[in-house]
Amino acid sequence: MSSFPLPPLKRAKVAVLGLGVTGIVSVKNFVEIGFDVTGFERNDYVGGLWQYNEDPTQTTVLKTTVSNGSKQFSPIKISHTPKVESPAYAPADQVNEYIQSYVRHFNLEKHFRLGTDLLSVSLASSQDSPVSQWAIKFREGNEERTEIFDRVLVGTGPHTQVWMPRIAGMSEFEGRLLHSQAYKGPESFRGKRVVVVGSSNTSGDVAVELAGVAKKVWLSHRNGGRIMKRLDPPVDHSLTRRRFILGSLFNAAFPKLAHYVSSKLLDKMFLRTWPEYDPSWRFIPAPPVANAPGVMNDYLISLMKDGQITNLSGIASFTKTSVVTVDHGDIECDAVILCTGMKFDYSILSPEADPSSYPTPEWDSHPHSQGLAYPRLYRTLFHTNHPESLAFIGPYRGVTFAGFSSSDLASQAIAQVWADRFPLPDKAAMTKWCDENYAFSLAQIAPHRVPRVGCDPISFEKWLNEAAGNGVNEHFGWGWTGWAFWWKDRKFYGILMNGVNSPFMYRLWEGRKGSRKVFENAREEIYKANGIASGSLK
Repeated sequence: MSSFPLPPLKRAKVAVLGLGVTGIVSVKNFVEIGFDVTGFERNDYVGGLWQYNEDPTQTTVLKTTVSNGSKQFSPIKISHTPKVESPAYAPADQVNEYIQSYVRHFNLEKHFRLGTDLLSVSLASSQDSPVSQWAIKFREGNEERTEIFDRVLVGTGPHTQVWMPRIAGMSEFEGRLLHSQAYKGPESFRGKRVVVVGSSNTSGDVAVELAGVAKKVWLSHRNGGRIMKRLDPPVDHSLTRRRFILGSLFNAAFPKLAHYVSSKLLDKMFLRTWPEYDPSWRFIPAPPVANAPGVMNDYLISLMKDGQITNLSGIASFTKTSVVTVDHGDIECDAVILCTGMKFDYSILSPEADPSSYPTPEWDSHPHSQGLAYPRLYRTLFHTNHPESLAFIGPYRGVTFAGFSSSDLASQAIAQVWADRFPLPDKAAMTKWCDENYAFSLAQIAPHRVPRVGCDPISFEKWLNEAAGNGVNEHFGWGWTGWAFWWKDRKFYGILMNGVNSPFMYRLWEGRKGSRKVFENAREEIYKANGIASGSLK
């Protein structure tokens, strides 16, 4: 079937690098299809950033972190239901507990190698070999080892390497200067004067935590951002499948008009949510929603109104004891926390494994790329020179804002390709797709930077569904399967199109023979997500 030769499926060795949410669901999907899977994790636990720790070189949740997505839209239950009911927006410790219960439920621990520091990924076979194998070099305890694998999924996460801005005089500042990755709580800043830099979920969370603990808190941002509340009902419940499709089509056909309309609607929602908003804070107008989706924070605007957090419109430079701001002159401060973003770390990859080694001069020289490497990956996942054996989840945005379900669907698709149950096109077709997506990405950063590169969401989801073989395209298409579903089960069809866009839909139907397993309670969970008793529609 495949355009590329694949080793026999039976017991082919697969390495999954990183055991955060992406790595865990990938191990589960690869084991489910029959691979011999080993998951590598540097920590002695799994769960990635959802597990709080004190290591300043690792990105983790804060003790006060609450999920930004509702459990119905981005449910932390993909294939079974937790015993303990969580609130609509689950706190981080509950999300982490679910992740651990997911691991136990599917008996995944035996596939994990914890406490292993990855050192390198390099080609073990010759360049002209029809089938690639990969050498994974790692440190386990005091011992360095190398193992050979037939296939490798890199899922070490997009929140690994910090992005530090270049601001004049930064090296001269004598106060405490740190990236938010190293921030683990407010106590060490008690009684201090602190400037928080950035307009993001992280900057909002850090500023709110510091309020009432630090002597003075400023929030500095240049580009604004729409601050959203965790509403009841949750705002992501309005992101229905029908709106996702229509919005994406509108954006593809009329990008400038779509940006104008969506910005006006979101700005109106912002002002309605926060009647106490002061226009001098300049959160709006904000960058395009496709580039900067917004900031989820329940308390930031209120604390700014009360004077516990003071707005600054950007830092021009540093002195030894202060920051020089655009609108408030010199601000004497004791600490500056840079919430300026993270990026994927490609440093363990050899040149033949690194998807960002392909020349991208237009991207690299663009002022809005800001040091973000551009990875050349077919369908955002597959290394173009070694698609039969090397894939990535994380350098690109997922198909939804919900990381759990995005990684689940992406790893299902990769598993089907590597099991030779779904063919990839030839090299020329993959090159064409990558070239077109490169042009798409350049157009996207024209008005503003992006935290991660992406692709057209409708065609991406359609391709993932086709590769995973989950039956979603067929049931919402114009063929007999779609018409029959609409005719025979019209109320449920309406729920799927106009209700909460639940990821249980991706495990609802049997789909293609040999595809991922269905979840037998998927229909019931979709009803539940929409507040409907499963028997009420019969």
